Amino acid sequence: VAGTIAAEDNSIGAIGVAPKAKLYGVKVLNQRGSGYLSDVADGVTECVRAGAKVINMSLGASGDPTLDSPMKTAILNAQAAGVIVVVAAGNEGQDIKNTIPAGYPSVIAVAAIDNTDQFASWSNFGLDSNDVSAPGVGIYSTWKGGQYNTISGTSMASPHVAGVVALHLSAQS
Repeated sequence: VAGTIAAEDNSIGAIGVAPKAKLYGVKVLNQRGSGYLSDVADGVTECVRAGAKVINMSLGASGDPTLDSPMKTAILNAQAAGVIVVVAAGNEGQDIKNTIPAGYPSVIAVAAIDNTDQFASWSNFGLDSNDVSAPGVGIYSTWKGGQYNTISGTSMASPHVAGVVALHLSAQS
């Protein structure tokens, strides 16, 4: 995800959408990708404290986006501070109305498309006018241990959009 956003042009592997972007990593999930929504909320709050302008969240969970929660409050607080929040739509092939944070109307939820601009069959759907799609199938990017890998998912689509938002914001500065 970080490489998709900001990998430098080093003539070796992939180049990120916004290669000069400054990244701030916040670990909120364990090695298996599991964790607590309260930890995610704390991570969002930490990003705001660190001065982030864009937050990418390549994660999600089943849930009712109409209910109040610490994560929803943290995202709303981040947005009130001027931070743009981009999230993965999810990979269950279902409507985002039953997922969080993608179902929150205040975020930019990102579905996955392939190289022919077709929605991936597994990409969540139900996006409204605030939401978009981006490449999420067969994405070549940086990987653990200085390696590169090709993977698919809306978690790879959302960093494309977060990178574009970062480029847009840097052009306004």
